Amino acid sequence: RFRLAMVKMAMLSNVILVFVYVFSLLQVCYATTAPLPLTKILALWHCGPDRCIWAAEPDLSQSKWILDRGDGHPVANVINLAFVNPLALLNKTTDAKTLNGVPRGMTQKVVQFFQDQGIHVIASIGGATYGGFWNTALNSDAAGLAHAAAAMATSLNLNGIEIDYEVDGTGELTQLNTFIRTYRTLVPYQQGDKDAFLTIDLGAGISFLMDLSRASGPWLNSSSPSSPPLLNWAYAMVGAGPWGSIDDASQYWQQHLTPPSWSNIAPMAPNQLVVSLYSEPSAKNCGAYEGTVQQGAVGWIQQKNTRGIAYWSVGCDTSCVVNCTGIATTSKNLLKY
Repeated sequence: RFRLAMVKMAMLSNVILVFVYVFSLLQVCYATTAPLPLTKILALWHCGPDRCIWAAEPDLSQSKWILDRGDGHPVANVINLAFVNPLALLNKTTDAKTLNGVPRGMTQKVVQFFQDQGIHVIASIGGATYGGFWNTALNSDAAGLAHAAAAMATSLNLNGIEIDYEVDGTGELTQLNTFIRTYRTLVPYQQGDKDAFLTIDLGAGISFLMDLSRASGPWLNSSSPSSPPLLNWAYAMVGAGPWGSIDDASQYWQQHLTPPSWSNIAPMAPNQLVVSLYSEPSAKNCGAYEGTVQQGAVGWIQQKNTRGIAYWSVGCDTSCVVNCTGIATTSKNLLKY
């Protein structure tokens, strides 16, 4: 009897183990959803826990509000992890903050946290602080930097790369062109919402980064039906401070769609333009929707049929931005899942 009881217990244990295994697989299957459509975009620049350095993983519980805007759908369909130092990436630097050129806090765990809900995750290379590092890296080995960016995208399973080259004037635009074209030989452009995005940041209007806006025309536009564009879309970044009204903001955004003839800048197709607003408490967009500039921005985006809106920033930059009900309401009005 004792031996029979032991056999039965062993069989029961095996059944329980199989049940636990199958249940865990079901949890994974239900937790992972298909990539969200990008007909319209609501993007969030995520600064991690430490003012965009990403030396350590953030507390992801502070980002759970991004996963559900109140109706079971995510607030954003694009997350931009900001920022990667381009020179560290090229040199594959390893130190207390960086591992093989990638910030230690930008991990597959962080990427998967958002992707499990269908959110596209892009790593932003550069930022205002890293402008000089961009120039050094481009002058050193622009093609090598493209290879390093593509390798990072593969290792983290990213959906794309963002170019945040905030160097006014002509800078190293020839070398940046080499970077972009080399990257596209490694990660070809794909039609639709597939995971091969390459995007760029421009000024709020054309006066800041004018030469970059001029150079971006050929990168955003196809030269022939057999030659796809190099970039998927462009962000018109935030200005020096929160806009006081939608008219204040849209006068700059409109410059990308209808630039003055003297600028020699090609008009941007509306579906390539993503405009930007602040999400910090001082901008009032985080905690409210009615009567804010973002409410006007949704109307402007719909009227002009532009691609969408991005927010600078969530995570912890100058302050920690979490639980933005105003942005969640913007999402409900802009993104029709």
